[in-house]
Amino acid sequence: MTTLGHSLTGLAALAYVIPSHCSWLARLVWATLFIALASIPDWPLPGWGHQDLSISHSLWLNMALCAAVAAILKKSAPERFGEAPLLAAGAFAWLSHILLDTLYGDLPGTAIFWPFSDAAVTLPVPWLQSLPHLPPPFDATVIRILMLELLTFAPLVLLGYWLRKRWGVAPRA
Repeated sequence: MTTLGHSLTGLAALAYVIPSHCSWLARLVWATLFIALASIPDWPLPGWGHQDLSISHSLWLNMALCAAVAAILKKSAPERFGEAPLLAAGAFAWLSHILLDTLYGDLPGTAIFWPFSDAAVTLPVPWLQSLPHLPPPFDATVIRILMLELLTFAPLVLLGYWLRKRWGVAPRA
C-alpha cells in the first residue's frame, strides 16, 4: 500500500473527532500527528517497518504499543491527549494500517497474528495494488495506483466529517 491510503485513513479518523473550533495551525498539527500514527508500522526503524513485516505488522504488538503510548499521553498531558475520542481515533489510525495492508492481493499477505502464528492474511480488493518498486518512478502505473487509492480512501475523510456533524462526537479540546 502507498502512504497515500494510510494517510487518508488517518485523516478520516481525525475528521471524526477534531474539535470544530481548532485554528488552522492546530488542524495542521493534528493532521500531521494522525498521518504519522497511520504510518507507524512502516517507519524505517531497525528491525521494524519493511525490514521485518511480521514484527511491525503484528496486530498484538501494535495493540500493546498503542495502549502504552495512549497511557503515557493520557498521564503526561491529559488536557491535550486525555480525551477518549482523540485517543480512540489515534489508536484506530495506527491499527488501521495493519488491516489496510491485507487488502492488497499482489502482496504475500500480512502476518497480523505474529508471534502466535506466521500465517499471512490477505483480503484482496481487486483494484488495489501496491507500488511496483520504491522509490517509484512517476509513470502511468504509479499515477493509476495513486488515483485508485485516492478514490477508494478519500471518501472516508468525508464520511468522518459527516459522522462528526451527525452525531456530534467531537471532544472539547
